[in-house]
Amino acid sequence: MRFETNHTAHPEAGWAIHIGITEAERQKLMEKLMDSAMHVYTVEEMLADMTPIYQRHISKSDIEAFIAFFGSSLGRHFLDQQPLIAKESMPLAMTRVQEKSRALTDEMKKDIDELNAKEAADAGAAKAVSAPRIGYGWNVSG
Repeated sequence: MRFETNHTAHPEAGWAIHIGITEAERQKLMEKLMDSAMHVYTVEEMLADMTPIYQRHISKSDIEAFIAFFGSSLGRHFLDQQPLIAKESMPLAMTRVQEKSRALTDEMKKDIDELNAKEAADAGAAKAVSAPRIGYGWNVSG
């Protein structure tokens, strides 16, 4: 199978590997993948997994202190600032992820190009081996 790479960024993807599909098909595929990803590890499963871990590391008195802190004016201030912090930090994080994704995409493109070149070389070698070798080892002088 031969893949082609393209660095044309889709705003929501940052990069893409195109395998001969239309934009509408790509969008439908992305929606399906996102929907599937949301159901891979549900909140219920996460809570079931994480609760015993938290219980091992955080005591009842810790929880009571958290409740007291977040009930205080300082704790409420901290909670009020979280959306603003997220609003500022998410674009920065996304920029960093896109930068690193470009490097990863370049590496993947190089790997795909190498695989395609090897496949082409192997196919050429196979044709050369199977081609008849007229005159080799034969007495053609008559």
